[in-house]
Amino acid sequence: MGAVPYVGATALDKLRAHAFVWWTAMRGTPTLAGSFDGVAFDDATARIALDIANHATYIEMSQHGVPGTGAAPIVGNRPYTKVAQVAAVSGVGPATMSALKAYAQSGQWGNPAACVTRFDDAVGPRCRSCCS
Repeated sequence: MGAVPYVGATALDKLRAHAFVWWTAMRGTPTLAGSFDGVAFDDATARIALDIANHATYIEMSQHGVPGTGAAPIVGNRPYTKVAQVAAVSGVGPATMSALKAYAQSGQWGNPAACVTRFDDAVGPRCRSCCS
């Protein structure tokens, strides 16, 4: 889309956010499944892996087995719309893609119980020391 008077970055961001919804309504749900750096992803795993690539912190990825040499460039090259874009990032190879797949299949991403446990582990000791 070319420059249009009175259409700024905020409007373009909102259009971009709704593009997937519009595309799905017009064309059906596209599949994200495929083989990336020799690692096969089914559609469900690819969707979770893409969400991880777009939203997980470097530390979260590292704690779940994604090599730091792959996690850093993933975080630094966001956003992604396809898993193929993640695989194409310099520094991301088969080991990173395998770890990303394992993280996506682990059930740890987006798991509220795991989030609460991590929060309790981080904050609990401080609360017990100051509040008891």
